[in-house]
Amino acid sequence: DPRSDLAVIAPRAATAPPPKLTPLPIGDATKLRKGAFLVALGNPFNAAGRDGRPSASWGILSNVARRLEISPEERHRPTLRNYPTLLQLDAKLNLGMSGGAVVNLKGELVGLTTNSANAAGFDAQAGYAIPMDAMGRRAVEALRQGKEVEYGFLGVSLDLATLSNRVQGAQPGTPAAEGE
Repeated sequence: DPRSDLAVIAPRAATAPPPKLTPLPIGDATKLRKGAFLVALGNPFNAAGRDGRPSASWGILSNVARRLEISPEERHRPTLRNYPTLLQLDAKLNLGMSGGAVVNLKGELVGLTTNSANAAGFDAQAGYAIPMDAMGRRAVEALRQGKEVEYGFLGVSLDLATLSNRVQGAQPGTPAAEGE
């Protein structure tokens, strides 16, 4: 799913017997609190390492509801990105760690690292992860079933100056603009 930077990888049968894999239990990211210790596991085939070895880092959960804004360059691309409310870790995530597991100390998957790790205007030392909450689990389950992840999209901008969540206007080329 290019909008959320999520994918499901299914191992294929090869000449050698497949490794016995045990999936991580999926935890509930809504139970996480700031200050929780988390471990981020990286892709062994990432572009940065090129050595086929996995990477790992650990850190403290700094924010449980970080919102990243879409950059001006991305606003004009044909694919709309979905930036949900993200977990912010003080763990440094290496290039290529996108899609890696974020695990709590109980060994539960509570998030998936995202390629938004170095979004413009945000702390380059922070790492961001899609939380395994109801929305994250729904997206993963849809992908596991081979389905497309569905998103609701209106296309309005809110009046952030007053923090009242009043609609300021419709963004051009969106369903809201068509309804004006």
